[in-house]
Amino acid sequence: MTTKNYIQIASITLLASVIFEITLLAGLASVSDKLYHYLHIFLMLVLIFSQILLYKSLKKNNLMAKYALWFALGMGLTAIGDYVNGANSCVEPVSDKLTWALLLFGAGYVIYNFILWNYTNNIISKKPTTFSKYKYLIDKNLLFVVGSIRNGHLCVKNILPQDVGCGANGRVEGVLRHPFF
Repeated sequence: MTTKNYIQIASITLLASVIFEITLLAGLASVSDKLYHYLHIFLMLVLIFSQILLYKSLKKNNLMAKYALWFALGMGLTAIGDYVNGANSCVEPVSDKLTWALLLFGAGYVIYNFILWNYTNNIISKKPTTFSKYKYLIDKNLLFVVGSIRNGHLCVKNILPQDVGCGANGRVEGVLRHPFF
């Protein structure tokens, strides 16, 4: 696979995903949670598979081939996290579901951020630019923290109303029903 083919596949896959999400959010169509999560995982697998094909087509000692393989690993971890966090997984209770999903998302985003940081440093060291003096202001640890905060939001927004109990005396007496859900 050429880099051009990879970019085309990734662009078409991401466009299809965004169109599908917008259609659902606009209320133009509705699908079951299970179907939605299966489709999401399928689209992620398409991206992972195309990334692996890109890796196989590049020379093994090429730095870009290593980046492609690491990105495929990061995508694989986030895909597993998406499955664990989705309606199709059998991980119970919700606290375990969120714990494992956050760990997997976090591991994937650590890989993404480290590779992006490494790639940026390689570019800056080879060809100094006006931003070269700011090289050390963008710390890789800051990127990890920002990625982790975003992951927490992704997991928490997927809590279903039946997963949240409420009770005045500390016991779960019913199910929290919020108009948003």
